[in-house]
Amino acid sequence: MKLNTNSSTPLYMQLKQSIIEDINKGIYSSGERLPTETELCDIYGVSRITVRKAVLDLVEEGLLIRQQGKGTFVQYPKVKRELFAVNGHAE
Repeated sequence: MKLNTNSSTPLYMQLKQSIIEDINKGIYSSGERLPTETELCDIYGVSRITVRKAVLDLVEEGLLIRQQGKGTFVQYPKVKRELFAVNGHAE
């Protein structure tokens, strides 16, 4: 799948959106390893720098996780939990 080089949207953002769509479609499921950076370059016809930027953004957003020596994996987005104090005062 080639990205639109004539678009005003940066290639890394197009790639990022494409990976998100693939995850949502079930092409990549939770816990599954993504193709290597080199493979993603070949699949999407972009440079390695573009792939790294897109993947890094998705890691920072909690959608992917990188494990050194093993690869990049899909993970469920981290759920942010906030604790609220409940004060039971009788009035």
